[in-house]
Amino acid sequence: AYFVRFLSGPTTRFSLFRSDGITTTTIANAGDAGIQSATMANFTPAINNGGTVAFRAKDAVGDAVFVGDGNRIIRIAGHGDAVSTDLGTLNLGSGVNALSGSIDINDNNNVTFCGILSNGCVGLFIATPCYADFNQDLIIDFFDYLDFVNAFSAGSLDSDFNHDGIIDFFDYLDFVNAFSDGC
Repeated sequence: AYFVRFLSGPTTRFSLFRSDGITTTTIANAGDAGIQSATMANFTPAINNGGTVAFRAKDAVGDAVFVGDGNRIIRIAGHGDAVSTDLGTLNLGSGVNALSGSIDINDNNNVTFCGILSNGCVGLFIATPCYADFNQDLIIDFFDYLDFVNAFSAGSLDSDFNHDGIIDFFDYLDFVNAFSDGC
């Protein structure tokens, strides 16, 4: 996985790609999922054997960790988010930073990252994307189901839940299973 910087006059734009040497897939562009262009490529992305890419970027709130697979981008955690620690629940973000250093992802889509907490401490965290949170509002509820059904009915690529390139009943079943499992 790699970032590409595009210059158009005074404007800089970053995009994230993955490639196996034959096929190149766009993972994220500036503006996707609220990603701000100028800060997208500060740290090397990580990729697992399934082709899911974890990366750091800034959104409107600040530092954040995202995963993408070419079909969707999910924000894992970022500035202001509550995280569980041995000291209780604290928020990510001390001053302007919420993350520190590189990130990694394993074949189970577990993403590891160092977070700077609101009390100034740094912790190592493991997070997994929540695919059941279809509308990415950080709440698993009936609106996720409705949003998936609307995307599925419209034939949107967002509803290709199993990423096989075909929008069919198997996508619906896979989403319902993820939704019933929760996060």
